[in-house]
Amino acid sequence: MRFDAPIWLGVSIVLAALAVVALAVRARRVRADLARYGDVSLIARWSDIPARVRRVASGAMGVAALVLVALALARPQWGESTAAVRRSSRDVLFVLDLSRSMNARDGSPTRLDAARNAARAIADSLATDRVGLLVFGGNAFLQLPLTTDHGVFSRFLDAVSTDDVPDPATDIEGAEDLAASTFARDGGPGAHVAVLLTDGEATQGSVRDGARRLATRGIRLYTVGVGTAAGATVPNTPTDQRAHRDWAGRVVVSRLAGGELRDAAGIGGGSYVAWTGDASAQPIIASVRRPRAAATSSRERGALTDRFACPAGLALLALLVEALLASP
Repeated sequence: MRFDAPIWLGVSIVLAALAVVALAVRARRVRADLARYGDVSLIARWSDIPARVRRVASGAMGVAALVLVALALARPQWGESTAAVRRSSRDVLFVLDLSRSMNARDGSPTRLDAARNAARAIADSLATDRVGLLVFGGNAFLQLPLTTDHGVFSRFLDAVSTDDVPDPATDIEGAEDLAASTFARDGGPGAHVAVLLTDGEATQGSVRDGARRLATRGIRLYTVGVGTAAGATVPNTPTDQRAHRDWAGRVVVSRLAGGELRDAAGIGGGSYVAWTGDASAQPIIASVRRPRAAATSSRERGALTDRFACPAGLALLALLVEALLASP
């Protein structure tokens, strides 16, 4: 169980304490007022004023209702729900480069921004497909497993940064190998597609060898090149825009390796495009969608279910009991 707005738990404790203090003050004043009129036991016996036990119980119900309302506002959640989801039989894994060179500003404004835009344009056109996100630099990580929730995919895509990968190198082959392992472990029946988004400059491994291994496992590889052939200097970090220098003190200029990416896509049975805007992604979108995907049904585990109605209902019941106890 978890609370979506846990701040209300603290508020409930404060409210309960204040309510108890207020009830104690009120009870003292009631006793003092009754004592002015005469014998308290006689007044309690012959008047319509509720007995002390009922007054205490009524106050307790009021405090309970206040606490329960605060708990409802805290939105308790438990019990994951599952539901049948209609989807296509395509799985599309986006393989995103987060190496230092993706900070180069010959994209829109950076290569990473361009790669995000390309991934979003392609994913938006595949609304019924499962999508996932794998990121890499010198090491590769599965950031988001394959899912039908494109909203979650978009949020993960917006959140990634070159700072997320500690090794600033570029091992595209390693990322392709992890993509193959991801499909072997989590891929469903039907077409498996990997979309590589990078400037293509690999400092270790072979882009072509990784593409061959994907092809032998029946995974089509599409490549999207970001950056320009003219190239640009590479900032040290997203926040430090000073030009990165190599071991000899020379300014590093990174260029789009379009030929490498085109060859890899050819080996992987897909196609290559250089990203220049949404229109440039259309050949990949058309090619991915060309083999007609069968509609399938799967059971997807949803988020934790909101249970605020439980404390809210109990709060209403407590208020009704309070009203009954307070009545003559």
